[in-house]
Amino acid sequence: MSGLFVMRAAREGDPWSGHVALPGGRSEAADLDLLDTARRETREETEVRLSRDDYVGRLSDIHPRSVHLPAIGVTPFVAWLPRRPDIRENHELAGHVWVPIEALASPDYRSTLVRRDPDERVFPTIEYAGAVIWGLTLAIVDEFVERIRSLK
Repeated sequence: MSGLFVMRAAREGDPWSGHVALPGGRSEAADLDLLDTARRETREETEVRLSRDDYVGRLSDIHPRSVHLPAIGVTPFVAWLPRRPDIRENHELAGHVWVPIEALASPDYRSTLVRRDPDERVFPTIEYAGAVIWGLTLAIVDEFVERIRSLK
């Protein structure tokens, strides 16, 4: 079992430019609810068409507090498919990677990232196949891993 992560394309003014992330984005007036937003954003970014029944859960809302980021709220949803779908990235993405759930949970893939912008800050990461998962995305992954562990 693996999770889909996307590599955001480099874009001027985008604070998440070039980051490894999960598919997602802003809600629009036509979205019925936040699950509908998740389905639409996943379809737009990857052409993966998920039904409401493909979603197996919702994680905690996250409101990152950083002077380096805009004030946002993120509502993560978890979908499950019996096999990997074909991915076709749109212009917002520079690539994607499938990361095994075992790698997300293993300390063997944990590391740190040092950012100097302008102060030096150290962030925990997961590094897999050249992808560095950190920040908001790592917070979502960590909650997901904890939920999986609690089921055992």
